[in-house]
Amino acid sequence: MSRDPDVTTESESSSAPLLFPPVVGAAIGRLPPAFRGVFAEALESTEPLLLVDQAEAIAAESAAAIAVDGAAEETARSERVIVAVRAAQEREEQRWTAALAVVEDIDAEASATELDDLARHLGAGDEFASAEAFDAAMDDEDWALSLGPAAVLQVDHGERLSRIAVRQTPPSAKVLGEGHHASTPDRLTPSGGAGSWIEGPDGPAILLGDGTVVAPADGTFARSPQAKATGDVIAVRAHRWASGRPPQLEPHAVAALASCLAARGAESPLAAEVPLWLITGVGVSEPDPSNLASTLVQAGRTLRKARRAHQAAAPLLHLAFEVSRLRSERTPVTDVPAPSAVIDVGRIRWCELSQRPITWIPLLDEHPDTVGGPDRAWTTDPPAAGATWHSTSPALRMDPSWSATLVVVPGDPNVWCVDPDGAWWSLEVNYEAILLARREHREVWCDAMEWMHEAMPAKIEAAEARADALDAAAATGRETNEPSSTAQDEITETSGP
Repeated sequence: MSRDPDVTTESESSSAPLLFPPVVGAAIGRLPPAFRGVFAEALESTEPLLLVDQAEAIAAESAAAIAVDGAAEETARSERVIVAVRAAQEREEQRWTAALAVVEDIDAEASATELDDLARHLGAGDEFASAEAFDAAMDDEDWALSLGPAAVLQVDHGERLSRIAVRQTPPSAKVLGEGHHASTPDRLTPSGGAGSWIEGPDGPAILLGDGTVVAPADGTFARSPQAKATGDVIAVRAHRWASGRPPQLEPHAVAALASCLAARGAESPLAAEVPLWLITGVGVSEPDPSNLASTLVQAGRTLRKARRAHQAAAPLLHLAFEVSRLRSERTPVTDVPAPSAVIDVGRIRWCELSQRPITWIPLLDEHPDTVGGPDRAWTTDPPAAGATWHSTSPALRMDPSWSATLVVVPGDPNVWCVDPDGAWWSLEVNYEAILLARREHREVWCDAMEWMHEAMPAKIEAAEARADALDAAAATGRETNEPSSTAQDEITETSGP
């Protein structure tokens, strides 16, 4: 989601006072003319930082609106379930009322007809429906009385999956037999280090888990054999010290997104920006971590020497930038799972009460401080960009023993489903489209972060230059940082005796 540097956003073109509440703008307007420019310039220096905070608030409001829509849908669904449950209770009450009436009428010399009625009302098996059927069962040497739980019925995978998917041949013969063995209902199966990173010939490359990697090549994302990459396998996660956890994709989602981008030859950012861009949607270059300590120490020393406000502006801005900016944490991966021809991205579950499929496609982590809210991985709609997604399962009772695996095949953007028997089904939906739709309300924060990274170095440099100029003027006896005599008279007249 790298922003076009030639495009000026509304926030960038606004003057500093317009970025603040009206009361601040009014206060600036009441200042003496000599102070207005200085005060407005100081506020403008913090504009990129404030825009990030504003964008975080906007993302939170959008997440709340999405939650309200999801809650309304869940309420309507719950009401339908309540109606169905009440109808089932009424049927049970009618059955037991009829059965009890038969029992009350049975005397010591109960007739076969009365016993047949009791068996019918209780819903007994065919062998107990009548005296004749019971005699036939007793004479059948192959019939056996079964006690205990009912036998597990054979699940019709087609009946469950045909509502959201189409039975198709997989895109490649080599993926046959893949996927269905990984269907643990509530946990994805990592494969071949999918979502981890390795150093490629032109920069960092992301592993897809099938022996291939995706990396920038001539300005676009391209897929190539992993053998061309060298170096250690590492895990990359986004980090910032300020509040507001970066909305970062889980490793499997990063790998699946990279596969989709390579499949369509999407334009790539600079190689140094690729890891954070794929993980968070923010296209920025990372600072050199080895320089961080010296940067903080230098800013602290400058602050300690400061004797006037203008001397503290630049180091304070620098510290605020270092706290707010996005950086990565890289750790070596020592245990790389066995390769797989598919990327495990989700599950199809089954709600036994509503008799409908429930889709689970996790993308982000579940941390409550995540910008834009935690992940919303569940939907009862056919999974697509326009589906309504929920933070928790909307099913009241899911079949604990059945699930189908959702996968992305490297090189193919489609989402595929593999049922427990290994049959392949196509959801006819692009994985990238689902991901971008669910991350859309966080884009305002991503754009603000990119602009902050672009603008803050210039703001800091301008503050340093302003401080140097004021110090030089003071050293030569020219007090350019003091209000003029006219401004001093205005202050005296305003303040009164």
